[in-house]
Amino acid sequence: MPFNTRISEFEIVGLIGEGGFGIVYLAWDTLLRRHVALKEYIPAALAARVAGSAEVTVRSQRHEDTFRAGLKSFINEAQLLAQFDHHSLVKVYRFWEANGTAYMVMPYYEGVTLKETLRQLDAPPTEAWLRTLLAPLIDALAVLHAAQCFHRDIAPDNIMLLKGSQRPLLLDFGAARRVIGDMTQALTVILKPGYAPVEQYAEVPSMKQGPWTDIYALAAVVYYAIEGKTPPASVGRLMGDTYAPLATTAAGRYSDAFLRAIDHALAVRPEDRPQDVRALAAELGIAPGGDGAAGHAGAGIEFLQPYTLREGETALPLPGAGAAAGSQGSAQSSGSSVGSPASSAKAAGSAAAGPAAAGSAAAGSAPARAAAGATPPAPRKRRTPLAALGAGVAIVAAVAAWLALRPTGAPPLVARHVNAPAAQPAAPATAQTTAPATTPTPASAAASLPPVPPAATTASPAPETTASASPTAAPPTAPTAPTAPANAAPQAAALAPYTPASEFERIVTLADPSIDVRTTLRSTTARIKKDFLQFKVTSSRAGRVYVFMVDPQGNYLMLLPNERDKANTIAAGQTLTLPRPSWPMLADAPAGPIHFLVIVSPEQRDFWDTGLHPGDVFADFPGHAQRAAAAQRAADYSPFAGKARCAKPAAGQPASCNKAFGAATFEIDVVGGNGS
Repeated sequence: MPFNTRISEFEIVGLIGEGGFGIVYLAWDTLLRRHVALKEYIPAALAARVAGSAEVTVRSQRHEDTFRAGLKSFINEAQLLAQFDHHSLVKVYRFWEANGTAYMVMPYYEGVTLKETLRQLDAPPTEAWLRTLLAPLIDALAVLHAAQCFHRDIAPDNIMLLKGSQRPLLLDFGAARRVIGDMTQALTVILKPGYAPVEQYAEVPSMKQGPWTDIYALAAVVYYAIEGKTPPASVGRLMGDTYAPLATTAAGRYSDAFLRAIDHALAVRPEDRPQDVRALAAELGIAPGGDGAAGHAGAGIEFLQPYTLREGETALPLPGAGAAAGSQGSAQSSGSSVGSPASSAKAAGSAAAGPAAAGSAAAGSAPARAAAGATPPAPRKRRTPLAALGAGVAIVAAVAAWLALRPTGAPPLVARHVNAPAAQPAAPATAQTTAPATTPTPASAAASLPPVPPAATTASPAPETTASASPTAAPPTAPTAPTAPANAAPQAAALAPYTPASEFERIVTLADPSIDVRTTLRSTTARIKKDFLQFKVTSSRAGRVYVFMVDPQGNYLMLLPNERDKANTIAAGQTLTLPRPSWPMLADAPAGPIHFLVIVSPEQRDFWDTGLHPGDVFADFPGHAQRAAAAQRAADYSPFAGKARCAKPAAGQPASCNKAFGAATFEIDVVGGNGS
């Protein structure tokens, strides 16, 4: 379709990729004001576009039934994907039929395929990197298989490594392609030799398809990563097996258990393979039920190499200013190209991101330690991507749609949210401005802040532009954060439906008002690829600082403490400037509001029981953990506020533990590079 074409509320602004069975466009959602990927069903061999319109018509009447069957399968695929919520599965926002065809709308992902990533390497990836790749993919397959759904087309070109996080995303279920291939008897259309197991070539009673079908293909992906070629075609192996076990050909380069697990998964006959992905995970030594989120907490936040501020600088400069934009790809490839490796390398210069990088962040993980004694893989003649080996190149770690703030000359905005006794209504908010009339500030800074719950007030410190209100007096005895009652789950039903952002605000109402936590921002907006995060935290009480963030896609991260920065203590009256130089962050797509929560606690707090998942840099709350914790909420308790970790008293000494905490929230809106 021509650019600027409108399909429902979506405006076509670019082409992401084109395959034999569909086209993926970059589109602008005019209602929600964000970029999305719009996939159109248009099998080139069966249909064509009517000149000068968006209408699609079948080329010949004899293709009508095949076209309609593929269309139905395309819609079924959209319905299937829409029911899943996993960070390694493509999300579907909506789908519909129009113009003689069908469309589905998905998030716009940027990245490069695993096939292209491997092709660029000088040597096979390490075992630690392969384990990190496999963990989220195995977990995603477990979600699919639990619903009796099978991918049936896993291959290196159907796995995308997302720009920034390098999180693997499983692409292109290709349901329409398989249906059309079946009806036209074109097995070459629907099967990839080397990755397709024998049961996909002919459905016979003794060789049914099932979880073991995807297991074979996933193991073939690992084989390709190690050997640089596909295993022998399965249909030929059934007649005379020429497969050379990895336990022999790759011995000494990877652990024996890892290689034997892959060999087992590549058994020719279905019954000889692991029968489900949990069994495969057990053989590989990957924790069952893990979502593989370590180091892959979200998409779009750029985590850069440590940068030392020069004298007089107050924010981090934009690296690579004026350079060409990085490569862009879409998880909805439908057989399309997904961007150039050179630009993704620029975005993924982290050792954590680079499969063959020495000292990668993945090497700090349990799988890496398990394989630490293995001999490094033999070199492979491939070009070296900057992503893997470029010293000093920007490191991109897993995080979500990020923002940050470069000084703009505007006075800082200070926001504080504290709890007040329910009997005392909040004082009306007022805006005090001491900045000159000519100083550009966001329209209605106070209105930009998230709404304060009825039981909360805001108080104003001295300086510049402030969202403020007269503070109410704290009760004589400061309340402490209660522990969860036994009947927490039934009470949760009476609460408002859970969302991370609303829970942030609720945590503020549960906080101790005597612990005054304030946050100071440079701006309430951040421009994609231009502005860096910078905010300050001050507390009236000494303790430990915990900072959380939720991006527009729902990725829920703990920013402080993190694997690079464990120093989260704060003295009474002290001001912390965050992020620190060891983990600077740059605003990136997608645009939208980012919500933050700051907790200050006199005691260390434990969030692991809530399901916080460790990562290479930042820990995160996966979706399933959020849902489980949300069910434990009560009117006076939030699991997301953590639990005070109190030291055991000495013998004969009374127990002493301050379970209270202070809290504040703020919000920053990530906007396009031009500020819109």
